[in-house]
Amino acid sequence: MNRLMVPVAIFVSVLAAGKVCEHLGLSASWTIGISCLVAMLVTACVNRYQRR
Repeated sequence: MNRLMVPVAIFVSVLAAGKVCEHLGLSASWTIGISCLVAMLVTACVNRYQRR
């Protein structure tokens, strides 16, 4: 179960960030950049949460 937590969290958060970027009408390069930042932050947060 814990092994699937990171990929699922990244998938859901990047999907949500993409929808927000699409709603705001951002260009493709901004959408990709924001998606990468969201994936990085979610990975760090989930790893920190799992270490507790």
